[in-house]
Amino acid sequence: MRFTYRCACPKFRGLLSEIRQSSRKVVVLDLRNLDWIDSAGLGMLILAKELAEKEELDLVLRSPKGDVKSLLELGRFEKIFNIEN
Repeated sequence: MRFTYRCACPKFRGLLSEIRQSSRKVVVLDLRNLDWIDSAGLGMLILAKELAEKEELDLVLRSPKGDVKSLLELGRFEKIFNIEN
């Protein structure tokens, strides 16, 4: 699976809607099946994090692997997100 602007935009809108309507304190994004993410996808994760903080929720990225994990590490996303392996 890929997370780019072109292929993920409708799914991303659904994610934002779920964050807004969540009654939970923690929202977990399971990334184990994500093979690729581009800069737009990384930007969308940051937008989701900002919305989660506004809604007083914690957004967790779970099980990134391969290139996705490398990009998150390169971008130092562990300073922005809780990342669970």
